Amino acid sequence: MKKPLLLATIALVSSASLTAQNTTKPASVGTWKTSLQTGININQAAFSNNWKAGGAGTASWSAKAFVFAKAGYNKDKFAWDNDLQLEFGKMQTTRDTVKTRTKIADRIFLESKAGYKFTEEWRGYASLTYQSQFAKGFDASLDTIISRFMAPGYLTESFGAEYKPNEHFSAQLGLLTLRQTILTDTAIHRGVRGNYGVAIGKKLRNELGCNIILNYNQDFYIFGTKSEKGYPINLKARYWMFTNYGKPLNTRISYTQSIDHRLDLNLTAKINKYMNVMFGYTLFYDSDQDLKVQTTQNFGLGILYAISNTK
Repeated sequence: MKKPLLLATIALVSSASLTAQNTTKPASVGTWKTSLQTGININQAAFSNNWKAGGAGTASWSAKAFVFAKAGYNKDKFAWDNDLQLEFGKMQTTRDTVKTRTKIADRIFLESKAGYKFTEEWRGYASLTYQSQFAKGFDASLDTIISRFMAPGYLTESFGAEYKPNEHFSAQLGLLTLRQTILTDTAIHRGVRGNYGVAIGKKLRNELGCNIILNYNQDFYIFGTKSEKGYPINLKARYWMFTNYGKPLNTRISYTQSIDHRLDLNLTAKINKYMNVMFGYTLFYDSDQDLKVQTTQNFGLGILYAISNTK
């Protein structure tokens, strides 16, 4: 009697164990999404000595290289996004054998952001952002240095909430934002009004404030749709605002004037797999640099190489 009872018990336990194993949910696996865009845009122009419409006797060419890379990791409610943007370009103008070289683009931008989803559209985040440039920048007379690598350089640590209703748009509100302005060259103040907000003779300025970041990224198609092989145009837009909770360093300006703004717009139209037309526009205001709005724009035809991968 004991033997059949023992066998029945073993069979029951084994059956329960197998059932439990079959109903256990598989462990969640994180996924990586990566993308890379790199290329170069080139422009050239030349005018004969008797060209009456202007620009006579001059020749110019410009080239801009860029690298845009993204890497994002998602697992359950956790997300980690990384964004790298590198741009550098120069223009050379020749008139009467005299050559002048000026920069048309120079930017280093790196952002790493970790977030935790509270709902499908809202999440808390913590981010670290670094910004600077590669080479020296000069004023209009080309005899005074007004910027160089890490002069200025910016480090920003931000904590707040992000609203992301879809894959094209996101809005960040960083109510607790720490910003460090770094100047490795203490002589920069000779050519820059406000010395980038850093006290003369010092190399560092700390600020506590709030920032707002709006991002938009969307593909559009002309002369057809994606399925009909229309021509794709990509629009990227990024608006950034920072305000210092404390008193502005320059007491001669109002609190409204002490708010920093930056708007970046980029339109990229693909001609074929490797050729593209790109238009870029940037609007920037920082009273520690200039009381007027700064703008830059560029337009060019270039070579584009893009890859993306999902793991």
